[in-house]
Amino acid sequence: MSPADHFICVDMPRLAAALALQLSDIEADAMLAVGSSGVRFGQQINANCRELPIETTCFAVQRERRILKAGTTELLGSPLLVDDIAVSGLTMATAVRALPVKPLACAVGMLYRSKTTGRRIGVADIRSAVTYSRQGGGNPPINSIRTLLECPERLEALTERYFGSAPEIKQILRGARQ
Repeated sequence: MSPADHFICVDMPRLAAALALQLSDIEADAMLAVGSSGVRFGQQINANCRELPIETTCFAVQRERRILKAGTTELLGSPLLVDDIAVSGLTMATAVRALPVKPLACAVGMLYRSKTTGRRIGVADIRSAVTYSRQGGGNPPINSIRTLLECPERLEALTERYFGSAPEIKQILRGARQ
């Protein structure tokens, strides 16, 4: 069975609503979203969510080999870091290292079930709306439609690896964006 046999699409607003139920008012007010997709996700929980920009300076198919750079933001105390998806934990770990204070906790829409991910992030309190794993082990391919459409080389690599020469997945994704 290939990963293409289990292609899953997730409703992020529904995940945001489920995650919001796990946060106190104080935590929701302290939210600091990491990365661009994290900001969109965080704003679905709290419209006043602040942002810590995270930039991929060197892309690699293996998430652990990507090089990320954190921007800056003003803090009013310990934040609650929020992101839409944590697979390797690299984005959250980059954010944690960039902050002058330890975060209250981390909250993600979807969290990959891995001891390595938790250790890499470096925060004991990690909450998620959904914790997932891949049948048979290994990191499942997780991508946003936006990222795949903005980075054609990623879309090519993903479709070639998991879907072969079938162009239908590209057509579906391009149609979903419209």
